[in-house]
Amino acid sequence: MRLASGPAALPPKSEVIFAQTLSLDSQAKDESGAWHLGCVRASAHYQCQECAGHISDAQKVVAVRKGLWRPENPNAIPGVRSYHLSREEIREAQLAHGVTDNHVGIDSGHAAADVYAHCLRWGRIVPSRQPGLLPIHVGWTPMKGRERDASWKDPETKQPRPYCLGSAALPHRKFRLPLLEFNGDFLLDILTKLRKGPEGAGGFRWELTGQADEEYFRHLDAKVKKPEVIGRSGKVQVIWRLRSGRWPDHLLDCELEQLAMAMIHRRLPWATIAQPEKEEVP
Repeated sequence: MRLASGPAALPPKSEVIFAQTLSLDSQAKDESGAWHLGCVRASAHYQCQECAGHISDAQKVVAVRKGLWRPENPNAIPGVRSYHLSREEIREAQLAHGVTDNHVGIDSGHAAADVYAHCLRWGRIVPSRQPGLLPIHVGWTPMKGRERDASWKDPETKQPRPYCLGSAALPHRKFRLPLLEFNGDFLLDILTKLRKGPEGAGGFRWELTGQADEEYFRHLDAKVKKPEVIGRSGKVQVIWRLRSGRWPDHLLDCELEQLAMAMIHRRLPWATIAQPEKEEVP
C-alpha cells in the first residue's frame, strides 16, 4: 500500500492512505435499481481512509507518484513495488495507440468487484445476438487465469480450447459483463513455443517492443517445468512452477493475458500451434 500526499482539494490532511476499494455514488442507479453507466463513469472515485474525502483517478495518479511506499506484505519481493497502472494511465495508453475498448483486458485476480466497476466505465451495452439472453457490455474486459487442468469446449468444433468467455458476477441481471478466463499453464506452453521461433509455432512470430529490458525477461523466465507426483496413481508429471516463491512474474502474466486476448479476437488461431501434451516422467 502507498502512503501518498493528499490532493489539495481534500480536507486538511497531509497524508492519504489509498484503500483498494472503489466507491460509487448511490445516485448512479436508475429508478429500477440498475446501474446507469453514464453516472457510474462520472461518480466513480476513491476514498481517503482517514477522512472519507473523494479522490479522482487523476488525483490518485499525482498523489501516488509523489507518495511514499509502505508495503503491507512482509514477504514482498525485495525491490519490487508494483506493476499496477491506474485506470487513467491505461486509458491514456489505449487512446495513444488507437486500441478499441473491446481490446482492453484487465486482470481481475485481485479486487475483482473494483475491476468490474472500472471495466463498465468504458464501452457500451449491446443486445445479445441470441434471443432471450441479457444484453452484453462490449468494452473493457476483465480477465482471470485458471488452474492447469481448466479447459473449455469450442461451441463450433466441440474441441477443447484454453480460454472461455464467461460472465462476471454483477450485483444485478440487467446486462452481462463478459469475463475472459484462460488456462495459464496451457498458454505458457504456447508462449514457450512462440519464443523459440515461428518454425515450431505454426509460422507465427513473437515480437517485443525495444523497451523490453533485462527485468522484463527475468519475469518471462519466472517459471520452469518441474516433475511432481500427481494424485494417488504415483504418476509424475512435469508442471509449470515458479523458480522460487520470491521470483517476480507479473509481466509474464501480462504476456499470457495478451495471448488470451489475441485468441478470443481470432488474431492467434491457437489450434495451428501444436497442442501441448502432458509430459510424464516414467
